[in-house]
Amino acid sequence: MTPPKLGQEDVALGSGGGGEFELGLTLASQKTSHSGQNQKKLLSRQFLLAYAVAQTTLVSGVVYGWPALRKALKDNNVLRQRCDNDEDDDSLESCKEQEQALGVIFAAGSWAVQGCRLAFGLIRDKYGTRSTASACLLIVSAGAVLFAVAKDDNLPLLAIGFFLMGSGSGVQLCVQGVGSLFGKSSGMATSVLSGSFTASAAVLLLCSAAMDLGASRRATFLCYGALVFLSTALAWIWLPKTHDFNEIADAAPATVHGVADKGEKQKSITLDAGAHAPPTPPTLRDQLLSLDFALLVCWFTAMLIPIQYWVVSIGNHLESYGDDGSMARWSTAIWTVSSLGSPISGALCDRYGVGFTIALSLSLVAVAFGILMSQSLDAQWSMFIIFNQGRLAIFACYFIYIGKRFGYVHYGTLAGTGLFVTSVSSFTLPPLFGWGLNHGWSGPDALSLGIIVTLLLYPAYVSFSERSRRRASLCVGFAPSVSLVAGTAENGVTNQPAAAEC
Repeated sequence: MTPPKLGQEDVALGSGGGGEFELGLTLASQKTSHSGQNQKKLLSRQFLLAYAVAQTTLVSGVVYGWPALRKALKDNNVLRQRCDNDEDDDSLESCKEQEQALGVIFAAGSWAVQGCRLAFGLIRDKYGTRSTASACLLIVSAGAVLFAVAKDDNLPLLAIGFFLMGSGSGVQLCVQGVGSLFGKSSGMATSVLSGSFTASAAVLLLCSAAMDLGASRRATFLCYGALVFLSTALAWIWLPKTHDFNEIADAAPATVHGVADKGEKQKSITLDAGAHAPPTPPTLRDQLLSLDFALLVCWFTAMLIPIQYWVVSIGNHLESYGDDGSMARWSTAIWTVSSLGSPISGALCDRYGVGFTIALSLSLVAVAFGILMSQSLDAQWSMFIIFNQGRLAIFACYFIYIGKRFGYVHYGTLAGTGLFVTSVSSFTLPPLFGWGLNHGWSGPDALSLGIIVTLLLYPAYVSFSERSRRRASLCVGFAPSVSLVAGTAENGVTNQPAAAEC
């Protein structure tokens, strides 16, 4: 008799560090909608996600509000001393030295966003979420203070302060594990955190607005630093001591992947301890040296080159098209509002796969660069929306794929290592920015578009890999050592697999 077929809900791919090598062992066959206790647990994970979103928004991606801050710094004559004092023309072209110095500040913060996450990932995996996140918040607070007290002509201190503010990205890395509480919807939960990373750009938008209203840079960033410092207490109270959010969440009966979805009937699997037991979960070294991880890091590193180039140069692009600076500020506002679409990329990953979502996001960014190269100022409004949705999905796919493919035990080290490697893309910013500033933006724009189009090869590999692992997971049910305890389908009919499928 042909054994019953295991559905996708029977196998958890990678919540405990073993990726596709681990089976989700369920503990019950109940509907959580009938349990008052489980209702409490459901609210608990929602609260933890809400807190993670708020904390990530406060500190993680503030450097990407740079277009608005750049305008405010120029209006307040920050680094204007580098310009030729005898030059009467205050146009951008007459003060390239100031623009290049401002570009150095952004590059410092941008590098910190990616590069520092390796250190914080290692620390998080060794010392836990609570301690690491609290340390990140204290560092951001110190950076804000330095940025506030630095004199207008002190480029090194401004850059150091912005670098420390950029290290707040470590907080996002620490709280990513909350996605493991959401089972089959973990991709959507993770993408919400990516959206809050995007929304974090609103911090500099608000700071620049305060400066426009007459507040000094010193007062503005001292207030921000104080707010971040106070938030450290909440991190110490509401974050888990270890990497596992189940430590503080009232986890419902669940697979290894996390909390069971509400109203879903679950099936238990019993494994014989014989020769057909699942393979030993891979070690951290195995995961770091795997082909999937290497290709993921290479793709993300290359993709960050056009993304970060866009951020640092969008204000200059718009000014060359005739903008007076107001559209650049609106670009930051649209960047922030685009975070509301973050669940879409997570839902697409959960339903259609990460490969499909990566292909879609790359296509959106490519279209956005095409619009940018049109040099039509009015057309840039649509470019803002298209680019931000594509960029948001790219970041979400990176974090979602690590969780789905490799699990959460070594999540901090894996994500941090990848982001540290991708931080080399920040070193391309000064030459690309200088190229555009001195010779026009068409050259670096075309190079960025070429990079994006070339990277469309990668999602094809990811889709193939996902299909192969899904097929392999379904075939686990044909091993003699695997039997179903509650394997009847919802309609009472047992599924019978075709032999050719395995």
